[in-house]
Amino acid sequence: MAAKSFSSAGSSLLRILAAVLAGVNRMPWRGFLLANAGGAVIWAAVFGVGGYLFGKVLLQLHGAVGPIAFVLATAVLLGGGFLMRRFEIRLSEAAERALPGPLESVIKAKGS
Repeated sequence: MAAKSFSSAGSSLLRILAAVLAGVNRMPWRGFLLANAGGAVIWAAVFGVGGYLFGKVLLQLHGAVGPIAFVLATAVLLGGGFLMRRFEIRLSEAAERALPGPLESVIKAKGS
């Protein structure tokens, strides 16, 4: 049973529910304490070392990847703006066909 709680440290949902699951399965508290503490230490070590190594590699790749990422981000922003403008015009035209003229008369008719 301790191995089950210990292996659940990688899953955030099971990590949150580990105490409830251990209690439902009548796991001894000392075993749960050891398994939970061990899982927390391993989880912190894996994410800490993983983040450190990822940051180290990211700094090494920054010179080559930086300009490419800038161009991609610019293209995504410009493309998103173009699509928003395109759909805005299309939706405005559809709204005008559905309710032609100024909207004040429609709002007043619904309000009274």
